[in-house]
Amino acid sequence: MFWDREPILECELSQKGYIYSRYIDDITISFDKRMDKEELQEITTKIYGMFSNAGLKPNRGKRKVHANNKRLAVHNLNLNSGKPTIQKSERAKIRAAVKELEKLTQSAPKWDDIKNKYEQANGRINSMKRLHPRQAQKYIEALQIIKKRVKSQADE
Repeated sequence: MFWDREPILECELSQKGYIYSRYIDDITISFDKRMDKEELQEITTKIYGMFSNAGLKPNRGKRKVHANNKRLAVHNLNLNSGKPTIQKSERAKIRAAVKELEKLTQSAPKWDDIKNKYEQANGRINSMKRLHPRQAQKYIEALQIIKKRVKSQADE
């Protein structure tokens, strides 16, 4: 959608010391120096103009400005530490999902009873594996034990 305007905008911003990046429709402008309101307004106007020229309407409610001392998240990933990490709250939800499955297996359920929850947890763990491999490996091993336990109970 932005093929004709985006390279021009990226070059213009780069010349001013800004880094332009985009993932689908989420645009991020990074910079090392403090930016005044006029500069911020100029960049925002150019980005909104690019959307408008492509026949798109930006979601102004999603616009955020982050300072270096504040948590920066893009696509629910924390970026402040120099490498992306999954938010602690999401990792806690994954841990809770594994614990819930462990509890469920104590009541000798059938595989069909827990299959959906198992697959949901497994998918979330696999997403986590790229950024937190050691933590994810513990959960993968726990899920393997859960699956083995439930399948062996069905054989009894």
